[in-house]
Amino acid sequence: MKINGEKTFTATIAKQTAGTTIFTRLIDKSGNKSIPVSFKVEDKTAPARPSVNTVGDNTVKVTGKAEASSSVTVKTGRTVLGKANSNSAGNFTVTMSKKQKPE
Repeated sequence: MKINGEKTFTATIAKQTAGTTIFTRLIDKSGNKSIPVSFKVEDKTAPARPSVNTVGDNTVKVTGKAEASSSVTVKTGRTVLGKANSNSAGNFTVTMSKKQKPE
């Protein structure tokens, strides 16, 4: 790989898992090595839509499945009815502050 005139480069690598630490360093024509630079792969992928179990007209809890360890917010319009975090298996239960009619 060569560095262009603007002293930048692009490298194609295999897909990495979010949270993985990658190291890079430069080696010149004489074999001199730079100090390695590290960076962590960021999670830039939006989670899939959660699945929600049936919600009845007397329901004060909303249950379902979402991405593991994610934050779940239940709203009607712009009004937040409740929040919870899904567990390591992705299951969540949001207890709403009070029964609401949809907007």
